[in-house]
Amino acid sequence: MKPSQPTVRQITDPDAVSRYTDDESSAFHGEASAVYLPGTTREVEEVVRIAAKTGAELTLSGAGTSITGARVPEGGIVLATERLRDIRTIEGIPEDTDAWSEVREPDACIRLCEEGSLALVPAGIRLSELDQLLEPRDLLYPPDPTEMTAMTGGTIATNASGARSYRYGATRKWVEALLVVTSTGTAVWVGRGDHLARDGVIELPRGFPQRSVAVPSLALPQTKNAAGLRLAPEVDLVDLIVGSEGILAVVVAALVRLVPRPQPLMQIAGFFDSPLDALRCADDARGDADVLAIEYFDRCALDFIRHEYPLTPDAAACVMFELTYPCAEAPGPHPPEGVLERWISRLGASSSTGDWAAAGEQLETMKAFRHALPEQVNRWVGQRVGKLGTDMAVPAAAFAQMWRRYEEVRSVGIASVLFGHLGEYHLHLNFLPENEEELARARELYRDLARTAVELGGTISAEHGVGKKKLTDETGLPHPYLWFMYGEEGLRTVQRIKAAFDPNWMLNPQTMVPRP
Repeated sequence: MKPSQPTVRQITDPDAVSRYTDDESSAFHGEASAVYLPGTTREVEEVVRIAAKTGAELTLSGAGTSITGARVPEGGIVLATERLRDIRTIEGIPEDTDAWSEVREPDACIRLCEEGSLALVPAGIRLSELDQLLEPRDLLYPPDPTEMTAMTGGTIATNASGARSYRYGATRKWVEALLVVTSTGTAVWVGRGDHLARDGVIELPRGFPQRSVAVPSLALPQTKNAAGLRLAPEVDLVDLIVGSEGILAVVVAALVRLVPRPQPLMQIAGFFDSPLDALRCADDARGDADVLAIEYFDRCALDFIRHEYPLTPDAAACVMFELTYPCAEAPGPHPPEGVLERWISRLGASSSTGDWAAAGEQLETMKAFRHALPEQVNRWVGQRVGKLGTDMAVPAAAFAQMWRRYEEVRSVGIASVLFGHLGEYHLHLNFLPENEEELARARELYRDLARTAVELGGTISAEHGVGKKKLTDETGLPHPYLWFMYGEEGLRTVQRIKAAFDPNWMLNPQTMVPRP
């Protein structure tokens, strides 16, 4: 008798498969024999069981917007979540949500509780689509990664964050429950508060390979953090899976919390002749409860943006604020008299040399301006040897020291841009080397910055995760990126937990930690 054939849609054509063997970094390139495209929970279970039965490595793939290689396969097969878009096809959701209202687009469906404070969202729905479904109901899913084409499941896997995490926090804070498929090929519903660590041990629900797992604590940074597993006293199983980069289980759907949509909104940018003036302006605004995000651009970043926005002022730095403003009546297209004037006065008090402001329909233009930099940089490096981009954050008290280190490493003469989420002291320094010699030197500087961030109590990755990234130490020996934060003992701790959830090391192998 011939073995039964898989019922899940799959791709085996090499050209089609190749769309799933890299990510937006352009730094990782892999291979796979097939890509499976499940559209239901049962089909996800089937794919995991196929991998378990054949011994194939199974790499999980969302939208491919990551830049760490986590979704890049090194052989085996790929499970792509892009068809997990309709909550009605997701088996394993608690029955008491059946009466919740459904919100649909032609090929996407989520479910909302009556109060609108919770949503059931399949893993394959993009953040931009989720936002479109929620907007008519004046609701918001707060996590706001820069890349809104990312899929919900992928952002949960990486504990993604972005500009608005200054006000709202990262993804983990907004996840109340998860529907996952374990390495045994079993769907399990995991609710917040149901499985907490006690004396360093979590009792796992039925369907996981083991009934319990030891979760010793690691010294976590006092910043937002996307590097490694969240290992803390009394850690919740939900929090352990969020940010695990797919090495513990497959996220099929999530129960997430929502908030009333903030409105009205305004964005205002101040331009400065001195970066220190820009930093002081940001500090002055930190106590303002109306501020949702504080973003920073240095002169080099503004020069890149100017290719697309030629009216960008010639300045040494820019700070951009996103904020709500009080409005006694129904929101109009413009802030009420006095709001804009107060902000312009605040910018002027910090020696701003110019300002931009946007509200209403103009907000999209300002948002596009804010997001233009990565595209321009990627276009530039595409004709060279690539880029190295940091993702480090440090506590507020250490930011002045980190800033000095940024200035020191930039003084060597390698082209770079400095920008990012100033609100959380989380800036991206992108090295833009012209040749292989500069690239090698940039890797050394990158390593030095990572060590500095850790020494200052910060993280090597605040929002992207560590994926399959590696760096060499001072002797030239390569290490997983996470090693620079937690050392050998930290890697072994994560490896032990990985083995408890996935004894055959099948899920997203070589991501976060190597197989021992």
